[in-house]
This record gives sequence, C-alpha cells and structure tokens, in this order.
Amino acid sequence: HNSGASITTGDSNTFLGHQSGDATTTADNNTGVGKDALSANTTASGNTAVGSTALVSNTTGANSVAVGTGALYNNTTASSNTAVGYQALLENETGAGNVAVGDLSLDASTNGSNNVAVGSQAGSTGTSLSNCVFVGRQAGLNCTGNSNTFLGRSAGENVTSGTKNTIVGQYNGNQGGLDIRTDSNRIVLSDGDGNYRLISTNAGHIIINETNQNLGQGGGWGQIAVEANATNIHAAKFGGQGTGTTTAVLGITCPRSAGTSFAFLEAFSGMTSESATGDKEFELKGDGNAYADGSWN
Repeated sequence: HNSGASITTGDSNTFLGHQSGDATTTADNNTGVGKDALSANTTASGNTAVGSTALVSNTTGANSVAVGTGALYNNTTASSNTAVGYQALLENETGAGNVAVGDLSLDASTNGSNNVAVGSQAGSTGTSLSNCVFVGRQAGLNCTGNSNTFLGRSAGENVTSGTKNTIVGQYNGNQGGLDIRTDSNRIVLSDGDGNYRLISTNAGHIIINETNQNLGQGGGWGQIAVEANATNIHAAKFGGQGTGTTTAVLGITCPRSAGTSFAFLEAFSGMTSESATGDKEFELKGDGNAYADGSWN
C-alpha cells in the first residue's frame, strides 16, 4: 500500500511493502522490501533496504545497504553504509562508510565513519567511533575510542576510551592483571581463554608471558622481556640448527666501537621488579672482557 506512491521521474526502482519508498520522487536504482523500508527517501539513489523499517529515515543518503529489521533506521543523509542484521547501525544518522554485520552491531553509532564491525553486538556502545575494526561477538562492545582493531569473541569488550590498540584473541581489555581500558597504542596477542601471551607497550617494548604489565615500560628490564611460566623451565632458550651448525647460536651486536662504556651482556640475581637493584653476577663488557661478581674471569 502506497509503496513508491510519489515517484515522478525516478527510474529503475523496486518497492514492495506498506509505504516502502512512498516519498521517493526523482531517485533511481533503489530497492525497498518490507514495511516502511526507505519510506522517507526522496532523491537519493542506489540504496537497498530489505526488512521492516530498514533505512526508514533516509532522505538523501545514497548507495547504502540495509538488511534486517531496523537496520540503518535513523540514517538520514549519510551514504555508503552497509548494515546487515537486526538494528545494525540503528542510530547512525550522518556517519558514512561503515560496515556492520550482526544484530545490534554498531547500533549506538550516530556520526562515526569508516568502521567495520562483524558479530553480534560488535562495537555496540560507541556513539562517535571512527576507523575501528571489530570482528567477533561483542568485540569492542564498550569501546568509545577511535582507530582500534579487535579480533576475537569479546576481544576488547571492556576497552573504553583507549585508542589505536590492537587485540587478537579473547583478551577483553582488563583481564589477568593487565588493564588497558584507557590506554592507547597497545598490541595484545592472547589465546582463546583471554590469557595474554605477547604485549607490545605504547613505548614499543615487547613482553612475553609476563604477569607484570609494567615490565619493560621504563626500560629497566630492556626492550624485550620474557618470563618463564613455570619454575623449572628456561625463560628463553636458543639452539643451533642440527649437528652441522657452523655459526654462533646467539649473536649480539652493537654499532658502537669497542669500549668499557657499554656491555653486551649482564646477568642479575634478586631482580624481583623493574626497579630492584639486584646482584650483578656476570657482565660481558663492550671491550671483550668478562666479569663474574665484579672480578675478571
């Protein structure tokens, strides 16, 4: 009833359902299927709306796809959005270039642009998100910060205002003693239980299997920090390739000329924290001399 009722010069439009496309006048190449689908569209072309009230508020936004009840419901003038699922991109009004696949994905976003959310409730809370990628059920659920990439079920779901973070796996942003909810420029690689296995801090330090999130932050522990996850194994182990190895198993280089002002290697005991003094047991100086407990060996 009243589908496409106002068309004047519009061409190649298809409207099926009560009041679908009934305000369209001169627009071309639109498809509206379902009650009130594209019912407010006037001059915008190239839209596809399938489902009751899909793109119901759209007036001049073009080249968008809405599949599912209430998908892109409040979209008015924004173009080039894709919403698939119940109320996907529900509140979007002016944000462009978004892709939301899954029920309630990006449903609170109003003016955010260039986001990709795949999974039920992915990116569901953020109102002005931009340049984010969320893949997995509830990935980025509570995120309000921009330029985040979260891959995995519930990945980053507790991150709030943090920006430019990358999470792979089911680490939720505040788990196992690591809280990055408001941090930025972090990289976290986690397993299927959300246990983080590798962290890159916002200072560029790499941390592997470490329970202290501050390890390496101040540089006291070094650029790369590795902790054993059991008391009877090596934290790090290096081995040559077979019995025919002809080069050093571990190579340490420094661009600085030989001298005593730097060391190739230091070994401490009693270093229980980054700020602890510890007891230097061994040192290999930059001039080739090695010291054990302060005496030359």
